[in-house]
Amino acid sequence: MKIITSKKSILNLIKIVLLIVIFTHSITWLIANSFPENRILADIHGRFNLDAELSVTTWFSSILWLFFGTLCLLISRQHKGKQSFGWLLLAITGFLASIDEVAALHELLLQGLHILAQFGEGRQSLIANAWLIVLPLILFFAIIGIKIIKSFVPSDTKRSLMIGFSVFLIGAVIFEYISIPFDKSLSIYSLGIVIVEEGLEITGVILLIASTTKHISRHEQRLAKHLRAI
Repeated sequence: MKIITSKKSILNLIKIVLLIVIFTHSITWLIANSFPENRILADIHGRFNLDAELSVTTWFSSILWLFFGTLCLLISRQHKGKQSFGWLLLAITGFLASIDEVAALHELLLQGLHILAQFGEGRQSLIANAWLIVLPLILFFAIIGIKIIKSFVPSDTKRSLMIGFSVFLIGAVIFEYISIPFDKSLSIYSLGIVIVEEGLEITGVILLIASTTKHISRHEQRLAKHLRAI
């Protein structure tokens, strides 16, 4: 198995992936909205909709997270003690994110909190929203995660992992929160906010995978040898 480590290869991979997912999302949205009464076209768009659950893009993101988790698990098995535990935590993070992509666990959690907090029905606002309950928890776990990463990975891997997680969280948290008051039927939402949000999420995961492959190539020679032999 070839291990992609060069910056140019990683950037080209990100460009290709984003072009494909953005093009399929945009063109199917435009066609479906040009013929709003055609249920077949609407269903086709649903399969490539970046904002839909169980779409092709959702499964693709789930596979990316699964791959990241698997790489981290393989690295974890090369070590003992603190390093092994740290990489295992990253592997679990990847596996949970993979499950969340297809099961929408975070959305179910947000819906439950929204009801419990009695924020009301109808279109949500930036203030009356369950995200305000979850955001402090995300910040707390992000700080804990940074401290854990700093404690067991080399400086070059630490920097690239933090960049990957930051890009992902900007899309998954900040842009998703910003999109709350938008009317989902508007083109600025479907062809603007959604594309930026999901594009950042996918880019973040690819950067995380690139970070782990670079780490394997530079710091896990025995594992790199086994992977190249596959």
